Amino acid sequence: MNKKINVAFIYKKSNQLLFPNNYDTTYYHFFMNALKRNSRIKVDYFNAENKMDVRKLKGNYDIILLYENWNGGSPDELIGIDELDIPVISRCGDFHAAKKYNTISFHDKYKIDYYFGFNTEKLFHQFYPKNFKYKTVIYGLESSLYQNVLPFEKRIKNKILNSGAVGKDNLYTKLMNKFKPIHGNPYYEYKLRKLCTKLGYVDYTPTLDHEFIGDKYPKLLEKYQASIASTTFGPTIKYWEIPAAGCLTFMEITE
Repeated sequence: MNKKINVAFIYKKSNQLLFPNNYDTTYYHFFMNALKRNSRIKVDYFNAENKMDVRKLKGNYDIILLYENWNGGSPDELIGIDELDIPVISRCGDFHAAKKYNTISFHDKYKIDYYFGFNTEKLFHQFYPKNFKYKTVIYGLESSLYQNVLPFEKRIKNKILNSGAVGKDNLYTKLMNKFKPIHGNPYYEYKLRKLCTKLGYVDYTPTLDHEFIGDKYPKLLEKYQASIASTTFGPTIKYWEIPAAGCLTFMEITE
């Protein structure tokens, strides 16, 4: 029998994205549920707000897994990390935010060896140094939420669902966007999604302007036979949430 890999998962105690009642439960289900189902690993959970002394992990764990590669969702400081020889793996989210949150400064601070996320290595290295190691890992679906979706033939068939954030298109916003970075800007990130909202056969709803948030989102998707997944610079969770709910999926595919 193969020995299980012992994983120490570290996250910030106040991290709202790891709360089960958050508007986005993607990361809660991945870290708190899906990892536990992996028979090859044993996960223990550690949370702290500002500082965590990680020297107590020495000799007990094979991997340190960080929620993310900066102190938005991970503790501000990992005391004693330089004294450990345990590999550190970290999730990396919005690559384009590297400069905004100075995430690269945490590479040495957290002693990160490897990064992962559901976007591509090519996109990762547009914002991070080429010597940073990265692997694409597709995650984000909690299968139990998609077990009993409404049959396809009973859904709305003369409308296509379009949901999520879009940029504003008033004149002032258009002018201001000419002086802002493209990546991370809803006007550019969701340009096609915004255009789709103007189509007569499309039902559009913003992310939080309905009751179907968090675990309830599949209940919105199952109302429709078709839905739109449109982000210009790389896929988001919608790209697998929508097909999982049994919808015909219109995807924006770019380089």
